[in-house]
Amino acid sequence: MGERAGPPAYVLDAHGCIAYLADEPGRPEVERVLRAAAAGQARVLMCWVSVVEVYYLALRRRGRAAAEDALAVLHSLPLELLLPDEQLCLAAAQLKGLHPISLADAFAAALALAAEANLLTGDPDFARLSPELRVLWLGGRPT
Repeated sequence: MGERAGPPAYVLDAHGCIAYLADEPGRPEVERVLRAAAAGQARVLMCWVSVVEVYYLALRRRGRAAAEDALAVLHSLPLELLLPDEQLCLAAAQLKGLHPISLADAFAAALALAAEANLLTGDPDFARLSPELRVLWLGGRPT
């Protein structure tokens, strides 16, 4: 594919989102990208499948109010929350079929590849994917 026009694009997965929401390692990198997006200098995309993962993890760990609070924060951020279409679903299915990753991770990776975006994550499972997936490792690349 050719060079993307416009500001750089990033995909925030559930791991990166939770790092931001819970003030965990990697939050400063996520904040920097979100500030750039607020200034119109970047685009930050997030698949609704990742939003679902963030919501159910917050619900399971801290209850319904925490899950709803997390969702409200996501809606307040300069994120483009995207519903997966058929093409993204099939791309995610191919990644899931070829790599030992979760379904949510497959959607995040498929979105990053489709948008020619950097994936913001600290999840070591993404190290298994092919080198064409550009990853901005939160807290450094896992070993």
